[in-house]
Parts: sequence; structure tokens; C-alpha cells
Amino acid sequence: MGLGTAYVVQFRHEFPNAWKVAFGLAAIIGLVGVQSPFSGHALWNTLFIGHASRRTPPRKAWMILLVLSMLHLFTMKVIFWRVQDVAGSLGSVLLGMVMLAIITRFTRPDGQARG
Repeated sequence: MGLGTAYVVQFRHEFPNAWKVAFGLAAIIGLVGVQSPFSGHALWNTLFIGHASRRTPPRKAWMILLVLSMLHLFTMKVIFWRVQDVAGSLGSVLLGMVMLAIITRFTRPDGQARG
């Protein structure tokens, strides 16, 4: 949570409407899925990695931190949690990738709507 909060605080001015909608949906989905194997952390990390990678130039330091955070999350799930939790995290990453594909389809790398 700390890493994601730092990212949002630092780059909040760079989130146009499409990203705000995606983050809002992620928050709602995370709240709904809190009692299931779904992983909001994996979803948020996927969105943050997608945002960091679309900047010009890409935010490599942030991407490294976020990827390491994701690897740590999966490592802890594999070691300490159930198979369903690992599967739920993979599903969360897939959902994040779908959301990124939609954002990419309708926005330019600077986040503005395609004309």
C-alpha cells in the first residue's frame, strides 16, 4: 500500500479521466473482492506498472520497484497462502491487463483522449 500511495501522491496530476476511471473501478473491484482470492494489490500494481511504462520516457525506477513489489506479493502468496489466492492474483493481473488495453485503445501515451 505504501508504494502505491507514494505513486498516486507523486503523479496524481498526471491522471486524466481514463486513468481516474480505471483507478476508481480498481478501488470498487478491490472492495467487492476483499473476501475472495482476488488480489487488489496485484490489480493496482498492474495498473501502476502500465502507467509508468506509458510515460515518455518510461519511469524505469518506478517500474523496477513495482515489479519487485509484484514479485514479493506472488512469492508470499506461493509460500504462505492457498492455491486459490495465487490463482486470484493471476486473475487480478489479467483484469489489470484488460483495463490497460482499454486505456491504451482510447488514450495517447500522455493520457489524453485519442482524437
